[in-house]
Amino acid sequence: MRNEQREHLRGWFAGRLPDGLFEELTEVTVDREEVTVIGRIPAPGPAGDAPDAPERQVLDTLIAGGVARGRSDALAWCVRLVRRHTDDWLAELRDSLEHVQRVRARGPDAGPEDKHPDDGE
Repeated sequence: MRNEQREHLRGWFAGRLPDGLFEELTEVTVDREEVTVIGRIPAPGPAGDAPDAPERQVLDTLIAGGVARGRSDALAWCVRLVRRHTDDWLAELRDSLEHVQRVRARGPDAGPEDKHPDDGE
């Protein structure tokens, strides 16, 4: 392949690869059946979704206790536990919010018709 063709192909790939995939597109190689694209990838930053030390300790405790085989298994176990208790927790939260609304309705800015009969007024 001629240098001009290689540069044209390089430009074609550079325009179609996702932004940020490569810091630099270093090589494009072509043979009869395939095109190989080689580039320098950016250095990885800290993972934003990796568990912090306390979360890792919980996962490792589940592993040590034989509840899970690895961290991903332990994380899946935690998700199942939360899912199992979510409905109860959300129901309790809804009840609490309704109570807060009732208390606010009886507050100092409430009209006489909004007062609760147990308020003594």
